[in-house]
Amino acid sequence: METQTFSKKEKEEIIRYGLDRIKSTCTMTLVTLLMGCIFQVFFQSIVFLVCFIVLRKYAGGYHADTQNRCYVISTAIIAVSLLAIRYMSDGSDNKIFILLQSVNFILLYFLVPVDNKNHRLEQWEKEKYVHDFICENVRYDKLKKPYSHEIIGPLGQGVGVCEGIAKAVKVLCDALGLWCMIAICGNNPEKGIKYRHTWNIVKLGGKYYHMDVTFDNSLSHNGIRYDYFNLDDKNIFRDHEPLIAPAPSCTDGDHFYYRERKLSFTKIEDVYKRSLQAAKKGRLLTFHWRGGYLTKEIFQELLEQIKKAGDEKQKAVRISMNWAQAVIRVSFVDAVEDACIDMEEANEGEQE
Repeated sequence: METQTFSKKEKEEIIRYGLDRIKSTCTMTLVTLLMGCIFQVFFQSIVFLVCFIVLRKYAGGYHADTQNRCYVISTAIIAVSLLAIRYMSDGSDNKIFILLQSVNFILLYFLVPVDNKNHRLEQWEKEKYVHDFICENVRYDKLKKPYSHEIIGPLGQGVGVCEGIAKAVKVLCDALGLWCMIAICGNNPEKGIKYRHTWNIVKLGGKYYHMDVTFDNSLSHNGIRYDYFNLDDKNIFRDHEPLIAPAPSCTDGDHFYYRERKLSFTKIEDVYKRSLQAAKKGRLLTFHWRGGYLTKEIFQELLEQIKKAGDEKQKAVRISMNWAQAVIRVSFVDAVEDACIDMEEANEGEQE
């Protein structure tokens, strides 16, 4: 079994983050008990806390953008719950309440995302939850504050640079029992790459894959992107510099996100069919092209088919293009708007 060790600095950051979580938990516990006293349901507030802690451990929860927002939302939820307990303890008919709680329990049992002995998650699911959590809750810190380079930045402050994000991903993967390491490449001033860059390599089913959450985060302006989710060596180094530290070879490209979701096309007619479906339903379409090297000529052919699909549904086309990874995002808008094409640049914050 392969194991990894943390450096002294990483251990200090983990301990600091743990202490911060303990402080947060104690604060919310005191707030709950205080509101229990105010609403005259102190005993019920203790029962509520016990049930909430067990449920939270099993079901996970919503993650706010900032710690202060988390406090506000949590306090509001607790206050509403305790008020409901108070006004439903007067002996009135609670059949509807019991029915709703039964439905909630069933939904939680089948839909909760947290790994539990009663609800096991696949390795791929764990990886995706970590990836999505970072993309939804962390923004790139263009000011590059010192704490943004450590796990306390992404996990405590909601901001980070590639180093802090990669460390946070590793800590979360470790907590879920998913093998993960940090990869690092050098800078390249000639290409305008001012800083070194770090990302992660994960191990799924005995094979290794690149996962660059920082790059996907920088592209996730309108929904989460997966352009750098489970890439092989060939594809990751299209826009990443060579590694400067040893790392396992990533040779399997079959579990790249868009291939797994059947959104990696090799035929132009498939692009037209999926574009037509997206235009009809008014949905975004993000796909990967692997029908040969994406030349300007091929891209023009794809663009013609996408526009054709839009014209048939009286929709104009907006396209965002990650050329390095041959990933195209298409949105169909009202035909009165002008069609446009945006060339995307992943991780602009680490370039000059």
